[in-house]
Amino acid sequence: MKTEFPAPPSPTSMSMFYRGGTYVPAGQTATPVDATPIPTSGTIRMGEFRGQTKVASGGVVSTFTATGANKKATIPGTPLSCTVTMMTDGTINYTNSVTGSGAVSTKNPGWYNPQTTSIGSSYWVKATISTAAVNGTFSGASTSGTWIQMSSNVGWTLTCSSTSVEATGSLAISVSATNGGTVIGTGTFGFDCGYTP
Repeated sequence: MKTEFPAPPSPTSMSMFYRGGTYVPAGQTATPVDATPIPTSGTIRMGEFRGQTKVASGGVVSTFTATGANKKATIPGTPLSCTVTMMTDGTINYTNSVTGSGAVSTKNPGWYNPQTTSIGSSYWVKATISTAAVNGTFSGASTSGTWIQMSSNVGWTLTCSSTSVEATGSLAISVSATNGGTVIGTGTFGFDCGYTP
């Protein structure tokens, strides 16, 4: 229970875990085991926490897609790159430019709705490569399925391998309320950047 809803070291009393209190969000859902919500006062029992995954209060982790990570040049030049970033406020930023200037666009709603300052610190994200990079290399946050807490913005970049190629690839994204916990949101980030004659 204290793993999912972290509380100070012992002594710990059950009254510390009322829904809407310091450690359990007001929007916490009913347990999937016995369909009983965690109470806000009165009698509270351990069974009400069985199978629970912590949720953040007041919002929803969404299914999301960002395919606009494009930065293309019409003449060969410096190897280009494109980036998608999950912001701590729930939005998604991505480069979206047909030049090398790298204009940034914001997708809102993004991975969390509504946009909420610093909501990322309540969640963990992991990325895996769903389409291998062609003519380029991924960098930034891990793409090997490692869970990362979003206490700061988390982003991934695809960089072209040379000045005269177009690089493509995609990542599958999962979001959880805990490190390695139940996946409560998923997304896809597509990357396409470089030289296109």
